[in-house]
Amino acid sequence: MRVLPFIIPRPTHENLIYDYFIGEAFYDKLHSHTEFQISYIESGEGTLVLGDSMESFQAYDIFILGSNLPHVFRSDTDLTIPSVMHTLFFSEEFMNSILSEFSAIDSLHGFISQLGFGIKYQDQDLKIFELIQNLKSANKLELLIYFLSILNLVSKANFQTIAIAKFSKIFNDNQGKRLSNVFDFLMNNFQKDIKLEDVANLAFMTKEAFCRYFKQKTNKTFLEFLIELRIEHASKLLVRNSESTIAEIAERSGFQNISNFNRTFKTKKNCLPSEFRKVRKF
Repeated sequence: MRVLPFIIPRPTHENLIYDYFIGEAFYDKLHSHTEFQISYIESGEGTLVLGDSMESFQAYDIFILGSNLPHVFRSDTDLTIPSVMHTLFFSEEFMNSILSEFSAIDSLHGFISQLGFGIKYQDQDLKIFELIQNLKSANKLELLIYFLSILNLVSKANFQTIAIAKFSKIFNDNQGKRLSNVFDFLMNNFQKDIKLEDVANLAFMTKEAFCRYFKQKTNKTFLEFLIELRIEHASKLLVRNSESTIAEIAERSGFQNISNFNRTFKTKKNCLPSEFRKVRKF
């Protein structure tokens, strides 16, 4: 299998690129690119790891990511539904030209200033879903018109920032591949008993050096990242698997005892797993 670089190159002569993906799972390696992107999830569920944070995704979610933000849309492959995504990539130069053209629009400037955190569009406006669906058959002129219409809608909408801090770290290719390998291992094995030494060996580092490296690159400790993966997985199981007990879900999410799971879940989600399940059912 060909190993792709951490920094994904894109055609430099195109300021606006539309991409349509359908398959069993989205590209599952941590990566970055200089372009901004607007991604609409038409189908599929999973976890978005973005900068120093993670967020569950599902159908009808729209995410807007800034330049050079490390990210991965990790599909839940235990589901039988396909993963379908529409994405618009646009260059920073193109974005700057729009800002200079429409400098008086305050909402646009406020929107752009938040993209370094990555944002999730929160309004349920059927017009934006229709515009995105039209991208698939659009010519270049129509693509530009649809993009400006989408940009106008999202800039005025309610949105949630995803990353805790604006992510400004730039990785070289070797650093990115090393971190991508670690993320890939953790996201495939978080349900198991993972030892720090094994992950450090994967990065060809001592335990101490790896802990410093991971915190420096992600703004969180290795253990914090691992716990967040487990809690996000547990959150989805609590909603999907109503027949499973809390103890079963804790075990399937990598927690070795129910007391630790309940305590950790409440710290991260501000409620107990049983309370979370009741609220999300309705």
